[in-house]
Amino acid sequence: MLPALDNYVAYGSDMLVQNPAYLAAIVGMVEDIFRDDKVGGVDRICGCKLAETLMLNLRGHIDQYIPLFIELAMTVIDADEARTKTYRIHLMEMVINAIYYNPVLSLQVLESKGWTNKFFSNWFSNIDNFRRVHDKKLSIAAISSLLTMAAGDVPVSVQQGWPRLLQGVTRLFQTLPAAIKIREEATKESDFTLDDDLDDDDEDNDWDGEVEWNEEEVEEALDDDVADESAAYLEFLNQEAQKFGAYGDDDDDDMDEESLLETPLDKVEPYGMFKQVFLNLQSEQPQLYENLTKVLGPEEQQIIQAVFHEADQKALLAQQNAEAAAAAMQANGNQ
Repeated sequence: MLPALDNYVAYGSDMLVQNPAYLAAIVGMVEDIFRDDKVGGVDRICGCKLAETLMLNLRGHIDQYIPLFIELAMTVIDADEARTKTYRIHLMEMVINAIYYNPVLSLQVLESKGWTNKFFSNWFSNIDNFRRVHDKKLSIAAISSLLTMAAGDVPVSVQQGWPRLLQGVTRLFQTLPAAIKIREEATKESDFTLDDDLDDDDEDNDWDGEVEWNEEEVEEALDDDVADESAAYLEFLNQEAQKFGAYGDDDDDDMDEESLLETPLDKVEPYGMFKQVFLNLQSEQPQLYENLTKVLGPEEQQIIQAVFHEADQKALLAQQNAEAAAAAMQANGNQ
């Protein structure tokens, strides 16, 4: 059901903005997952992913729900209730998504609850556990958002540790190429397996399942209210929890690149984004820039220079591709 809801949010974002009741219904599903005591960590990961989908696809339109998402995640983090690494990462990424969405608002919420130091300590002490390309790009995007804040908006409680932002982002960039390589290899393996499966299924492409909907059943489904949908979703999650119970108890679990749905973050070019933010910080807030960069070691400085170089290379390639595409269109038009 998560892929269906993800598609609904991704492709129906305009409708959700125009119909607050629909948006509230989906947010209600996230809240139900976290409020229900019968729902465990595996189930709540789905809630984290659904919240992430909302924050990535509805940027600027769901400010009113950011405090709720932070509260749901931080309540679990603060109580140290997350037993598995995967669950902890998804909880942290729920808050990281909120920071990427609106850093000033998110820090205000964290500060008002006394969670700021707790969260940042968890985030940066687990920086190497953000192994997937998605994880690294999200943290880079969130750190970049934090670096756009005025010095006066940074809570006093974390001002002393603020330079760790650059140390964290250099570590993320240092390990990003390896993560990209792993994802590419996983994608190739997935494509190879899919091709084999399609070859095996050539002689039998008919659906022979027993599930059918007649017109009456369709009408009944359309008449279901939001409460019924939420209950059905929670029941689905409970069933999934039973199937993956053993997985949920394994603290050495790894998150799979292939399990990710497409998100707007896929289109984000992290090198160019960080370079622009960093240069803006240097020109607009030189004192803050000085305070942040003076703690960087030689290796970290080299990594940032490498990030700048990669950003320039990607920008040049994008320009060349755009020019080639424009030339091709012009050539086709002259035929």
